[in-house]
Amino acid sequence: MTRALRQICYITRPEDFDATLEYWTEALGAGPFYVFAVDLLEATFRGEPSRSAGRVALTMMGDGQVEIIAATAPDAEIYTEWIRTRGPVPRGGLFHHFRIDTDDFEGTCRQLVDNGAREGLRAKAPGDRDVAYVDARDTLGCYVEVISQNEDVLTMITKMREVCDSWDGSEPVRDYIGFMQETLGRATPGYAPSGS
Repeated sequence: MTRALRQICYITRPEDFDATLEYWTEALGAGPFYVFAVDLLEATFRGEPSRSAGRVALTMMGDGQVEIIAATAPDAEIYTEWIRTRGPVPRGGLFHHFRIDTDDFEGTCRQLVDNGAREGLRAKAPGDRDVAYVDARDTLGCYVEVISQNEDVLTMITKMREVCDSWDGSEPVRDYIGFMQETLGRATPGYAPSGS
């Protein structure tokens, strides 16, 4: 079984999204951020139909990817519940999850649940990838995003790291869809321009 710790994610309120990116850029030198909108398909949260609509920003800091998410739908419980129950949202956002890419999606989710985590959100990500936010708050203090590995995503991460490693501070916020088209020669259906 192959697994890779790929990403950490912070969430923020929609009205604070731009300021959160600005904080990461100013305080940590992170950037550029690639921004898009997404609403995962077939989403269920704790077994009930749900949404996970959000405005998303991605950047690389060395080998690690940083993701910032702001829910764009009030019924996107995987994000909105966290903010409701965790108190004030810091300038840089609230830590929400880390992501594991795996070639054994069900086995990775089952191992977490067998060791004290609970089912959280399950959905389909763009590119028809299985994705879950396993609720590991009782064992790890956060959610764990588990997602099926995908060669296109690995190509995007490699290219994003190249850009971020040589970033000169210009254009701190960029369009992910255009970046995907430049890198892969096409855009994966399911991603939308930010603000959509």
